[in-house]
Amino acid sequence: MNIIRSGIDVTRDAAVALCQIGNNRRIAVGQFFQALNNTTASGLLPLDQLIGIGKRTGLDVTAYKLNCAELINFCSELPILLVAADGSPIILHDVSVLENGSQAEQFEFSVSLRNLQAENNGSFVNTVFDAPELEKIWSGVILKIAAIENGTGSVKKPKFGLNWFFSLLTARRDLLAIIVAMIAAVHIVGLAIPLFFQAVVDKVLVNETVGTLQVLTIGVVVAVLFDSFFKFCRDYMIGHLAAKMDIQAADTTFRHLISLPLTFFG
Repeated sequence: MNIIRSGIDVTRDAAVALCQIGNNRRIAVGQFFQALNNTTASGLLPLDQLIGIGKRTGLDVTAYKLNCAELINFCSELPILLVAADGSPIILHDVSVLENGSQAEQFEFSVSLRNLQAENNGSFVNTVFDAPELEKIWSGVILKIAAIENGTGSVKKPKFGLNWFFSLLTARRDLLAIIVAMIAAVHIVGLAIPLFFQAVVDKVLVNETVGTLQVLTIGVVVAVLFDSFFKFCRDYMIGHLAAKMDIQAADTTFRHLISLPLTFFG
């Protein structure tokens, strides 16, 4: 496996496909895509020019020259862009194991190719190749795009921690504020019963004021009703928030798992 910087030309479709892959990985490719549109080169785009456009826009475009056996080592980063012999894009989506072994011929490669037939308008079609079939149309070059540190690329990957949890809470801060208000209301209304017994002992029993006792009783009944209502709202909203966060966390985890190549689990 070698890193190359020249000696191959790519089509504009391949450069656009590289932008799409970068965008899916949360890399800021807007300036890079705009620079591609502004370039005056027609037809095929030289690799060194593509790398130069990346550097000017804060992105690192790297080309690797390898074979199918070495391609397996990149399967943890799918999808990746393969450059066909004519410079067109081949997008590798998945690699399947045919048999228990480690040779390249025992793998199948799921890819997307440009269909140049008139009735398909150059759209991408999905197909599956084994290693010998893939090598017939592939130039042996893959392109990768990444953000240059302190450049204008994507946001750095966050370190492992509880930031993902706090981000979920922050996204629902309005509901969280209501829950906090409900909790505060429950504690405030909960003071009604102790204050009721204090007033009965200090005022009603001493002065024998039955009217005051009736007013205090009505007041504490209303407070108990409000206390029950606030507790119900608090529990309902906490359950609703927990369910939302569980669904989002499960969805994110499942999407990440299904995006991993089969070789990751081998």
